[in-house]
Amino acid sequence: MPILTVVLVGVLVVAAVLESVFAVCLGCIAYRFLWECDDCDDISERLRAAMQTKLDAAATS
Repeated sequence: MPILTVVLVGVLVVAAVLESVFAVCLGCIAYRFLWECDDCDDISERLRAAMQTKLDAAATS
């Protein structure tokens, strides 16, 4: 059981790092593939805007 716990925590940490550093939401990607959401087909503009916001925030601090 402890091995499964370590693996699950590791997956959550990887997902959190992807979201916070690279603005890549694994939940959004999974949702798009599971439900074939037309609005979710191209999230690249939202990702670019999120990255730009993070870069702007880093530049001002």
